[in-house]
Amino acid sequence: MIHKVWERLLGKEGLSIASAKEVKKIVEDFIIPDKINPLAFSSNYEALLRGGIPSARELLGIEKDNQPTPSLPHFTFVANRPLVFPLWFIAAYPDILLWFENVGEEYIEVHGQDEDGLTAFHKKVLGTDSAAPSLKEEDLIDSKGNIRSKNLRNLVQAYKDETGKELETAIKALEDDIYLGYEFLKGLGAESNFTLIATNTTKYYLELTRNYSKRFNSEAAILAAAGLLDAGVYVVIERTINPSEILDMVQKSASLGEEALVDFITQLEIKILKADTPEIDISDIEMACIGERENIVNAIQKTKNEYVSEPIFAAAVSNFMNSSQFAPLRQMLGVTD
Repeated sequence: MIHKVWERLLGKEGLSIASAKEVKKIVEDFIIPDKINPLAFSSNYEALLRGGIPSARELLGIEKDNQPTPSLPHFTFVANRPLVFPLWFIAAYPDILLWFENVGEEYIEVHGQDEDGLTAFHKKVLGTDSAAPSLKEEDLIDSKGNIRSKNLRNLVQAYKDETGKELETAIKALEDDIYLGYEFLKGLGAESNFTLIATNTTKYYLELTRNYSKRFNSEAAILAAAGLLDAGVYVVIERTINPSEILDMVQKSASLGEEALVDFITQLEIKILKADTPEIDISDIEMACIGERENIVNAIQKTKNEYVSEPIFAAAVSNFMNSSQFAPLRQMLGVTD
Protein backbone atom coordinates (compact mmCIF):
# COMPACT_ATOMS: atom_id res chain seq x y z
CA MET A 1 0.00 0.00 0.00
CA ILE A 2 3.06 2.29 0.25
CA HIS A 3 2.94 3.09 -3.45
CA LYS A 4 -0.79 3.83 -3.27
CA VAL A 5 -0.31 6.38 -0.48
CA TRP A 6 2.39 8.19 -2.41
CA GLU A 7 0.56 8.01 -5.73
CA ARG A 8 -2.16 10.11 -4.11
CA LEU A 9 0.29 12.57 -2.54
CA LEU A 10 2.52 12.97 -5.59
CA GLY A 11 -0.51 13.25 -7.85
CA LYS A 12 -1.63 16.48 -6.19
CA GLU A 13 -2.06 19.61 -8.26
CA GLY A 14 1.06 21.74 -8.47
CA LEU A 15 3.68 19.02 -8.23
CA SER A 16 3.83 18.69 -12.03
CA ILE A 17 4.66 15.00 -12.05
CA ALA A 18 3.66 13.84 -15.48
CA SER A 19 3.30 10.09 -15.31
CA ALA A 20 2.82 7.02 -13.14
CA LYS A 21 6.32 5.94 -14.20
CA GLU A 22 7.79 9.14 -12.77
CA VAL A 23 5.83 8.70 -9.53
CA LYS A 24 7.14 5.13 -9.17
CA LYS A 25 10.73 6.29 -9.72
CA ILE A 26 10.43 9.04 -7.09
CA VAL A 27 8.89 6.63 -4.58
CA GLU A 28 11.48 3.90 -5.13
CA ASP A 29 14.56 6.13 -5.50
CA PHE A 30 13.77 8.73 -2.81
CA ILE A 31 10.68 8.25 -0.65
CA ILE A 32 11.18 4.64 0.46
CA PRO A 33 15.01 4.69 0.92
CA ASP A 34 14.78 7.87 3.03
CA LYS A 35 11.55 6.86 4.84
CA ILE A 36 9.85 10.17 4.15
CA ASN A 37 6.90 10.74 6.49
CA PRO A 38 3.74 11.30 4.38
CA LEU A 39 2.33 13.69 7.03
CA ALA A 40 5.51 15.82 7.06
CA PHE A 41 5.57 15.88 3.26
CA SER A 42 1.90 16.84 3.05
CA SER A 43 2.31 19.67 5.59
CA ASN A 44 5.33 21.01 3.73
CA TYR A 45 3.58 20.77 0.38
CA GLU A 46 0.51 22.66 1.63
CA ALA A 47 2.71 25.41 3.04
CA LEU A 48 4.53 25.71 -0.30
CA LEU A 49 1.25 25.80 -2.18
CA ARG A 50 -0.05 28.68 -0.01
CA GLY A 51 3.16 30.59 -0.66
CA GLY A 52 3.39 32.01 2.86
CA ILE A 53 -0.27 32.93 3.16
CA PRO A 54 -1.73 31.68 6.49
CA SER A 55 -4.34 28.94 6.28
CA ALA A 56 -7.91 29.46 7.52
CA ARG A 57 -7.09 27.39 10.60
CA GLU A 58 -4.08 29.58 11.39
CA LEU A 59 -6.13 32.78 10.97
CA LEU A 60 -8.65 31.39 13.46
CA GLY A 61 -5.87 30.55 15.89
CA ILE A 62 -6.38 26.80 15.53
CA GLU A 63 -3.07 24.97 15.62
CA LYS A 64 -2.55 22.18 13.11
CA ASP A 65 -1.56 18.73 14.31
CA ASN A 66 1.24 18.64 11.75
CA GLN A 67 3.31 21.76 11.14
CA PRO A 68 5.82 22.26 8.31
CA THR A 69 9.30 21.04 9.18
CA PRO A 70 11.83 23.62 10.47
CA SER A 71 13.64 24.39 7.17
CA LEU A 72 10.48 24.65 5.07
CA PRO A 73 9.46 28.27 5.95
CA HIS A 74 12.57 29.53 4.14
CA PHE A 75 10.99 28.34 0.87
CA THR A 76 7.34 29.29 1.36
CA PHE A 77 7.81 32.46 -0.68
CA VAL A 78 8.17 31.57 -4.34
CA ALA A 79 11.06 34.00 -4.82
CA ASN A 80 13.15 31.97 -2.35
CA ARG A 81 12.79 28.71 -4.25
CA PRO A 82 15.58 27.68 -6.64
CA LEU A 83 13.83 27.20 -9.97
CA VAL A 84 15.85 24.11 -10.90
CA PHE A 85 14.48 22.07 -7.98
CA PRO A 86 11.05 20.38 -8.41
CA LEU A 87 8.40 21.18 -5.82
CA TRP A 88 8.19 17.59 -4.59
CA PHE A 89 11.90 17.70 -3.74
CA ILE A 90 11.53 20.94 -1.78
CA ALA A 91 8.62 19.45 0.19
CA ALA A 92 10.50 16.21 0.90
CA TYR A 93 13.99 17.64 1.51
CA PRO A 94 13.83 21.31 2.62
CA ASP A 95 16.77 20.83 5.03
CA ILE A 96 18.96 19.47 2.23
CA LEU A 97 18.06 22.33 -0.08
CA LEU A 98 18.78 24.90 2.65
CA TRP A 99 22.12 23.20 3.31
CA PHE A 100 22.89 23.31 -0.42
CA GLU A 101 22.29 27.07 -0.44
CA ASN A 102 24.32 27.60 2.72
CA VAL A 103 27.37 25.70 1.51
CA GLY A 104 27.24 27.83 -1.63
CA GLU A 105 27.24 31.01 0.46
CA GLU A 106 30.10 29.68 2.56
CA TYR A 107 32.06 29.00 -0.64
CA ILE A 108 31.58 32.61 -1.72
CA GLU A 109 32.74 33.85 1.68
CA VAL A 110 35.95 31.88 1.30
CA HIS A 111 36.60 32.28 -2.44
CA GLY A 112 34.80 35.52 -3.29
CA GLN A 113 32.54 36.02 -6.31
CA ASP A 114 34.08 33.24 -8.34
CA GLU A 115 31.07 32.21 -10.44
CA ASP A 116 32.90 29.55 -12.41
CA GLY A 117 34.32 28.08 -9.23
CA LEU A 118 30.92 28.17 -7.51
CA THR A 119 29.30 26.42 -10.46
CA ALA A 120 31.99 23.75 -10.39
CA PHE A 121 31.48 23.37 -6.62
CA HIS A 122 27.71 22.94 -7.03
CA LYS A 123 28.21 20.37 -9.76
CA LYS A 124 30.61 18.48 -7.53
CA VAL A 125 28.02 18.36 -4.72
CA LEU A 126 25.46 17.17 -7.28
CA GLY A 127 27.78 14.38 -8.32
CA THR A 128 28.58 15.73 -11.78
CA ASP A 129 32.13 15.85 -13.10
CA SER A 130 32.48 19.51 -14.04
CA ALA A 131 35.83 18.81 -15.69
CA ALA A 132 34.30 16.49 -18.26
CA PRO A 133 34.94 18.10 -21.68
CA SER A 134 31.59 16.99 -23.10
CA LEU A 135 29.49 18.26 -20.14
CA LYS A 136 26.42 20.14 -21.33
CA GLU A 137 23.53 21.82 -19.52
CA GLU A 138 21.19 18.98 -20.53
CA ASP A 139 23.48 16.56 -18.70
CA LEU A 140 22.38 18.23 -15.45
CA ILE A 141 18.98 19.75 -16.32
CA ASP A 142 16.01 17.78 -17.70
CA SER A 143 13.41 18.89 -20.25
CA LYS A 144 11.29 20.52 -17.50
CA GLY A 145 14.18 22.70 -16.38
CA ASN A 146 14.77 20.67 -13.20
CA ILE A 147 17.95 19.05 -11.95
CA ARG A 148 17.96 15.43 -13.04
CA SER A 149 16.84 12.70 -10.67
CA LYS A 150 20.28 11.05 -10.43
CA ASN A 151 21.86 14.37 -9.42
CA LEU A 152 19.17 15.00 -6.81
CA ARG A 153 19.95 11.58 -5.39
CA ASN A 154 23.65 12.50 -5.33
CA LEU A 155 22.78 15.69 -3.43
CA VAL A 156 20.81 13.74 -0.82
CA GLN A 157 23.76 11.40 -0.32
CA ALA A 158 26.23 14.30 -0.16
CA TYR A 159 24.14 15.90 2.61
CA LYS A 160 24.07 12.66 4.60
CA ASP A 161 27.81 12.10 4.15
CA GLU A 162 28.80 15.67 5.01
CA THR A 163 26.44 16.39 7.92
CA GLY A 164 25.52 12.99 9.35
CA LYS A 165 22.14 14.49 10.24
CA GLU A 166 18.76 12.80 10.17
CA LEU A 167 16.33 14.19 7.60
CA GLU A 168 13.65 16.52 8.97
CA THR A 169 10.93 14.73 7.06
CA ALA A 170 12.03 11.18 7.90
CA ILE A 171 9.87 8.99 10.14
CA LYS A 172 11.34 9.16 13.64
CA ALA A 173 9.39 6.71 15.83
CA LEU A 174 9.43 2.95 15.22
CA GLU A 175 5.68 2.72 15.80
CA ASP A 176 5.12 5.24 12.99
CA ASP A 177 7.35 3.43 10.49
CA ILE A 178 5.03 2.48 7.65
CA TYR A 179 7.98 1.11 5.67
CA LEU A 180 8.86 -1.81 7.96
CA GLY A 181 6.46 -4.20 6.24
CA TYR A 182 7.80 -3.17 2.83
CA GLU A 183 11.38 -3.85 3.95
CA PHE A 184 10.36 -7.23 5.35
CA LEU A 185 8.80 -8.24 2.05
CA LYS A 186 11.81 -7.04 0.08
CA GLY A 187 14.01 -9.10 2.40
CA LEU A 188 11.97 -12.16 1.53
CA GLY A 189 12.36 -11.37 -2.16
CA ALA A 190 8.67 -10.59 -2.57
CA GLU A 191 7.70 -7.45 -4.42
CA SER A 192 4.54 -6.87 -2.43
CA ASN A 193 1.87 -8.45 -0.26
CA PHE A 194 0.25 -9.56 -3.50
CA THR A 195 3.21 -11.59 -4.75
CA LEU A 196 4.01 -12.91 -1.26
CA ILE A 197 0.51 -14.37 -0.83
CA ALA A 198 0.57 -15.75 -4.38
CA THR A 199 3.98 -17.37 -3.86
CA ASN A 200 3.12 -18.92 -0.49
CA THR A 201 -0.28 -20.26 -1.56
CA THR A 202 1.30 -21.82 -4.66
CA LYS A 203 3.96 -23.50 -2.52
CA TYR A 204 1.27 -25.02 -0.29
CA TYR A 205 -0.65 -26.11 -3.40
CA LEU A 206 2.44 -27.80 -4.87
CA GLU A 207 3.28 -29.59 -1.60
CA LEU A 208 -0.29 -30.88 -1.37
CA THR A 209 -0.46 -31.93 -5.03
CA ARG A 210 2.89 -33.71 -5.06
CA ASN A 211 2.61 -35.51 -1.73
CA TYR A 212 -1.05 -35.87 -0.75
CA SER A 213 -3.15 -35.78 -3.93
CA LYS A 214 -4.46 -39.36 -3.37
CA ARG A 215 -6.17 -38.25 -0.18
CA PHE A 216 -8.22 -35.59 -1.98
CA ASN A 217 -11.32 -36.31 -4.03
CA SER A 218 -11.00 -33.21 -6.25
CA GLU A 219 -8.72 -30.43 -7.45
CA ALA A 220 -11.04 -27.94 -5.77
CA ALA A 221 -10.37 -29.56 -2.39
CA ILE A 222 -6.61 -29.21 -2.90
CA LEU A 223 -7.05 -25.53 -3.75
CA ALA A 224 -9.17 -25.02 -0.65
CA ALA A 225 -6.55 -26.71 1.55
CA ALA A 226 -3.81 -24.47 0.12
CA GLY A 227 -5.98 -21.44 0.84
CA LEU A 228 -6.68 -22.57 4.40
CA LEU A 229 -2.97 -23.09 5.01
CA ASP A 230 -2.00 -19.64 3.76
CA ALA A 231 -4.86 -17.95 5.61
CA GLY A 232 -4.25 -20.07 8.71
CA VAL A 233 -3.72 -17.17 11.12
CA TYR A 234 -7.01 -15.57 10.07
CA VAL A 235 -8.90 -18.88 10.07
CA VAL A 236 -7.61 -20.61 13.21
CA ILE A 237 -6.31 -17.85 15.49
CA GLU A 238 -7.98 -14.54 14.67
CA ARG A 239 -11.10 -16.16 13.20
CA THR A 240 -11.66 -13.24 10.85
CA ILE A 241 -12.02 -15.60 7.89
CA ASN A 242 -14.50 -18.46 7.97
CA PRO A 243 -13.40 -21.73 6.27
CA SER A 244 -16.74 -21.79 4.44
CA GLU A 245 -15.78 -18.50 2.73
CA ILE A 246 -12.70 -20.17 1.27
CA LEU A 247 -14.81 -23.11 0.08
CA ASP A 248 -17.20 -20.70 -1.64
CA MET A 249 -14.30 -19.04 -3.45
CA VAL A 250 -12.96 -22.41 -4.58
CA GLN A 251 -16.32 -23.46 -5.99
CA LYS A 252 -16.50 -20.26 -8.04
CA SER A 253 -12.94 -20.67 -9.33
CA ALA A 254 -12.95 -24.42 -9.98
CA SER A 255 -14.96 -24.14 -13.19
CA LEU A 256 -12.27 -21.96 -14.82
CA GLY A 257 -9.93 -24.85 -15.63
CA GLU A 258 -6.32 -23.68 -16.01
CA GLU A 259 -7.26 -20.26 -14.66
CA ALA A 260 -8.67 -21.74 -11.44
CA LEU A 261 -5.46 -21.35 -9.41
CA VAL A 262 -4.91 -17.73 -10.48
CA ASP A 263 -8.53 -16.76 -9.90
CA PHE A 264 -8.68 -18.48 -6.52
CA ILE A 265 -5.43 -16.90 -5.29
CA THR A 266 -6.63 -13.46 -6.42
CA GLN A 267 -9.90 -13.89 -4.49
CA LEU A 268 -7.97 -15.24 -1.49
CA GLU A 269 -5.70 -12.18 -1.55
CA ILE A 270 -8.71 -9.88 -1.44
CA LYS A 271 -10.06 -11.78 1.57
CA ILE A 272 -6.72 -11.80 3.43
CA LEU A 273 -5.92 -8.15 2.73
CA LYS A 274 -9.39 -7.14 3.87
CA ALA A 275 -8.92 -9.07 7.12
CA ASP A 276 -5.47 -7.51 7.55
CA THR A 277 -6.55 -3.92 6.75
CA PRO A 278 -10.24 -3.59 7.72
CA GLU A 279 -9.99 0.20 7.56
CA ILE A 280 -9.51 0.07 3.76
CA ASP A 281 -12.60 -0.10 1.58
CA ILE A 282 -13.07 -3.50 -0.07
CA SER A 283 -13.47 -1.89 -3.51
CA ASP A 284 -10.00 -0.32 -3.19
CA ILE A 285 -8.51 -3.70 -2.28
CA GLU A 286 -10.27 -5.35 -5.23
CA MET A 287 -8.95 -2.69 -7.60
CA ALA A 288 -5.43 -3.09 -6.19
CA CYS A 289 -5.56 -6.86 -6.72
CA ILE A 290 -6.84 -6.44 -10.26
CA GLY A 291 -4.03 -3.98 -10.91
CA GLU A 292 -1.51 -6.51 -9.61
CA ARG A 293 -2.88 -9.44 -11.62
CA GLU A 294 0.11 -9.62 -13.96
CA ASN A 295 2.52 -9.72 -11.01
CA ILE A 296 0.36 -12.35 -9.30
CA VAL A 297 0.35 -14.53 -12.43
CA ASN A 298 4.13 -14.15 -12.80
CA ALA A 299 4.70 -15.06 -9.14
CA ILE A 300 2.54 -18.19 -9.47
CA GLN A 301 4.27 -19.30 -12.66
CA LYS A 302 7.75 -18.65 -11.29
CA THR A 303 6.97 -20.66 -8.16
CA LYS A 304 5.54 -23.56 -10.20
CA ASN A 305 8.68 -23.58 -12.34
CA GLU A 306 11.27 -23.24 -9.56
CA TYR A 307 9.83 -24.61 -6.31
CA VAL A 308 11.17 -27.98 -5.17
CA SER A 309 10.38 -28.02 -1.45
CA GLU A 310 11.13 -26.00 1.67
CA PRO A 311 11.07 -27.38 5.23
CA ILE A 312 8.74 -24.71 6.59
CA PHE A 313 6.08 -25.39 3.94
CA ALA A 314 6.53 -29.16 3.94
CA ALA A 315 6.17 -29.26 7.74
CA ALA A 316 3.09 -27.03 7.73
CA VAL A 317 1.38 -29.19 5.12
CA SER A 318 2.30 -32.41 6.94
CA ASN A 319 0.87 -31.00 10.15
CA PHE A 320 -2.34 -29.93 8.40
CA MET A 321 -2.75 -33.35 6.77
CA ASN A 322 -2.00 -35.45 9.86
CA SER A 323 -2.66 -33.52 13.07
CA SER A 324 -5.91 -34.12 14.96
CA GLN A 325 -6.12 -30.35 15.43
CA PHE A 326 -7.07 -29.97 11.76
CA ALA A 327 -9.30 -33.05 11.50
CA PRO A 328 -12.52 -30.93 11.31
CA LEU A 329 -11.09 -28.93 8.38
CA ARG A 330 -9.95 -32.10 6.58
CA GLN A 331 -13.40 -33.61 7.12
CA MET A 332 -15.01 -30.50 5.69
CA LEU A 333 -12.81 -30.84 2.58
CA GLY A 334 -13.53 -34.57 2.22
CA VAL A 335 -9.90 -35.55 2.83
CA THR A 336 -9.41 -39.22 3.63
CA ASP A 337 -7.36 -40.20 6.65
